[in-house]
Amino acid sequence: MRIKTAYLCFAALALLECSGLPAFEWPQENVTASSFSSVFAQPRGGKFSGSLIFRAPAEVRSSDQGVALAVIREPDDGSDGFYSPLGNAVIIDHNDDLLMVYGNLHTVSITPETAVIGAGGGIGMSGSSGWQNSGGGLEFQVVDEKNARLINPLVLMPRLADERAARIFNVSASGKREESFRVAETPSFPAGTYIFYHDFDWSALPYRTIVSVNGVDVETIIYDMMVERNGKLTVRGKKYYAREEIYPDERRMMLAEVPLLRGRNTIRFAAYNIHGAGLDTFFVVNNY
Repeated sequence: MRIKTAYLCFAALALLECSGLPAFEWPQENVTASSFSSVFAQPRGGKFSGSLIFRAPAEVRSSDQGVALAVIREPDDGSDGFYSPLGNAVIIDHNDDLLMVYGNLHTVSITPETAVIGAGGGIGMSGSSGWQNSGGGLEFQVVDEKNARLINPLVLMPRLADERAARIFNVSASGKREESFRVAETPSFPAGTYIFYHDFDWSALPYRTIVSVNGVDVETIIYDMMVERNGKLTVRGKKYYAREEIYPDERRMMLAEVPLLRGRNTIRFAAYNIHGAGLDTFFVVNNY
């Protein structure tokens, strides 16, 4: 089956970010920042998560009017049918041609014969039909298939009133000789190229990180979308970064790869949530 999608440019995403106006409604009621067990671009099973996964089962409704392109149902017990990682799922093409995937459903209340669905129309109840290690909540994904992109659903949804400001803490650096150290505890170290990380907080993953040296921005990584490069999902900065680059282990999250020249350098690390709330951290170091 051919799935229809449309072009979504970076300018349109920026407009949505700056305007503060939601393009869609949340697919279930009473959504807060604590409603999710997994968020977009979080590591999941050795890869980036391309979805928002809700914590608990709830009634699922369409984020906007559209056409149900596919209704995926798990085969009956004992059959030889195909089992989807999404479990029971509904794929809806909305009027702006974005594709939305509503997965891990316990029950589905629409059929291909009732393909047109209105905004807020009932889709079903979320459950535990997919391949999740969570509490059986909805797996919600936004796809721009034409351009082979996954879109962060937070870009398109109403603002979460309780969303925490992003922050940078416990900044560390790794050099080419595999040495690793905390920057706050090491005010002097050799000149060279270093990869900087910070200890991430699952409850407040940044939407955008910026690193500057002596007032000049050297890296900005944005978690608004993911694209495939060399068979891997990647996020964009000055290049496209794969999951193992952004998350080298279960503690650290990459901020930038920075060449530092000899002398006194002021390094600024900044992290922001999708609404621009965040904190800056500065370090003045001597490189010899």
